[in-house]
Amino acid sequence: MLRLSMSAHAAELSRRQRTGALKSIISPRLVKKVLKKTRSGARGCPVVPDEIGVWLIIGLSLFCTDA
Repeated sequence: MLRLSMSAHAAELSRRQRTGALKSIISPRLVKKVLKKTRSGARGCPVVPDEIGVWLIIGLSLFCTDA
């Protein structure tokens, strides 16, 4: 099992700060560009927009220790 540990400095950052930092590293424009390039035509979830699904997956993987 893969275990991710946050440094002491990263643990002090608020969720809002980490989310802002994430958006500065992975821009929403980049997410849309990659989705447009890789979209197969079939949608995974008809209720949730693809962009939100991508951010959800990224967030779940990065903030998995916050539960």
